[in-house]
Amino acid sequence: MWADGVHLTVRLDEAKACVLVMVGVRADGNKELIALDEGCRESGES
Repeated sequence: MWADGVHLTVRLDEAKACVLVMVGVRADGNKELIALDEGCRESGES
């Protein structure tokens, strides 16, 4: 399982947008999206 933050290059009025994603890998090697949420940065707080 991996958790990461992806910063979007879209220009917004506010600070840069960050999408937090969690991806898992099945026993057969296929990746599967587990969760997706908005956050403020790549950190444990988010």
